[in-house]
Amino acid sequence: MGEGNDGHHIDADKCQKIVEKLTSLLDSGEVKAYEESSKAHFKRLGGPSYPFEEENIRRFVVFVKDSNGFNIDWEMSREFRGGRPN
Repeated sequence: MGEGNDGHHIDADKCQKIVEKLTSLLDSGEVKAYEESSKAHFKRLGGPSYPFEEENIRRFVVFVKDSNGFNIDWEMSREFRGGRPN
């Protein structure tokens, strides 16, 4: 059985590290390259595409930067997919 992270707290210091890392990956073009690679991969498979978009990462960076810390909550993650309500 796998481990979950429900209820895990991300403090302000960890938020700063997340923002720095994701900003670096966005600035370098690695996130955009991954988005394009991911879309091409799922297109070749002919199966459903799992949405990975650079814009979602940019929005997450803003959230993390403004949050001063947050908790991971399973119920909330089930309600939202890609930053949009189901």
